[in-house]
Amino acid sequence: MARQLLDLGVDVNIRTSYGESPLHVAAANGSLRVAKLLLDRGADVNAEHGRGTFNERNWRGLTPLAVASLGLRTSFINLLLDNGASTMARPTTGHTVIHLSISEHKLDMLELLLQI
Repeated sequence: MARQLLDLGVDVNIRTSYGESPLHVAAANGSLRVAKLLLDRGADVNAEHGRGTFNERNWRGLTPLAVASLGLRTSFINLLLDNGASTMARPTTGHTVIHLSISEHKLDMLELLLQI
């Protein structure tokens, strides 16, 4: 369905009323195939989450890489990094994805991110 919508001209970086892009939603759900499609169509790999919550969390300012890191989605993280996601991006939160991994006690993610 995502391919059909994009073929019809839907903006690959469109936002929901909560401020999330399609790539944020794909990261939250671990939809690797959809993420590849979105990235191939020009999705902003470092887009900040606009506002609001997702699954009861405040995700304001988080990038798709940060969202994927919270879900411990290693394959997704590698895909984003291979497509230019920045581990040093400081969105409106002021924290990089490395800071987030530490504060959320995601040590496996921290180890992965530090190997890059």
